[in-house]
Amino acid sequence: MTVALTSFLKYVYASIPGVPRELAIDVIRESVRQFCKESNIWRESLATANIVATQDTYPLTLPVTDTKIASLLYVRYDNTILDIKTEDELDYEDPDWRKGLNGTPDSCVLLDPTTIQFNRIPETSVTSGLIIKASLMPNNDCTVAPAELYDDWHAGVVNGALSKLMLMPKQTWSDPNQGLLEEKYFKYRKSVCRITVKKGFTQKSSSVVQRRWV
Repeated sequence: MTVALTSFLKYVYASIPGVPRELAIDVIRESVRQFCKESNIWRESLATANIVATQDTYPLTLPVTDTKIASLLYVRYDNTILDIKTEDELDYEDPDWRKGLNGTPDSCVLLDPTTIQFNRIPETSVTSGLIIKASLMPNNDCTVAPAELYDDWHAGVVNGALSKLMLMPKQTWSDPNQGLLEEKYFKYRKSVCRITVKKGFTQKSSSVVQRRWV
């Protein structure tokens, strides 16, 4: 489930009513991007894929348009959970992975935002054998955010948006001191959300309309 980024506008305007709408949406989007990237709150299962013998790279189809993968959460290969590595880690731990050797994969790497590669080339095809779950983040054209983020953590997103606006120089709404405070709350709520997500449950944050601290 997703909600429109415009859903956050009322909270931004509660503190800074004169911000142009497009600018407000831009800073909300960037705040959502950072929040999702650092907390892994936007978790989605990707479409199940067939494992094809002799094929070690697989394109990833995301369930929400205008998003990208923030991180892979798990990759299941024929009922076996693969280790998710970086290219540098595989180069160190399994130097032969780039040689195109046949075998049963035990690791994979995200080559780019839309492609994963196994460390071995499968020798057997498996129908619906590849199951992937990933955390997502908006790209620059995205117009939505995960509903859970809005329902439970919108205060943090608004902190991030307000900090970006208030730290802009020479604007009628510029307020460096308050902007730094909003940034502090933004970082704190991202951290709490990240810990909560790791624990596997949703802890609701404050949902009150943002007010200026004094």
